[in-house]
Amino acid sequence: MDSNTPTGYLKVSVTSGGGAYPVPGAIVLIKRGEDGGRILYSLRTDESGQTLTVPLAAKDEELSESPGNDMPYTVYSVEIIKDGYYKSLVNEVQAFDGVSATLPVNLVPLGYGDFPYGNPTVRG
Repeated sequence: MDSNTPTGYLKVSVTSGGGAYPVPGAIVLIKRGEDGGRILYSLRTDESGQTLTVPLAAKDEELSESPGNDMPYTVYSVEIIKDGYYKSLVNEVQAFDGVSATLPVNLVPLGYGDFPYGNPTVRG
């Protein structure tokens, strides 16, 4: 992104146990909400459960200073996948021009015999 493009920044922090344990090696997919789910970034969490901070296109911050303008932000969705945990999807993640944000995500471990995407149908 060039320096004149409105840009927000996002880092994702993935934990388990109510935030007590980092989840390293989780796959984090960032998609732009208005593009029908096109993946912009495919990231992996480090040993502390953090992704790199990535730039995201945002709307000009001046939009938030005038009444009557629609959303002064751009909307994204973030999907987190890790073996042994239920998949997590966070919609309506907002990127504001000039703002750095950290999205905390708590993954829930699978129970014995659980499937991360629901129970499969067995056909004989």
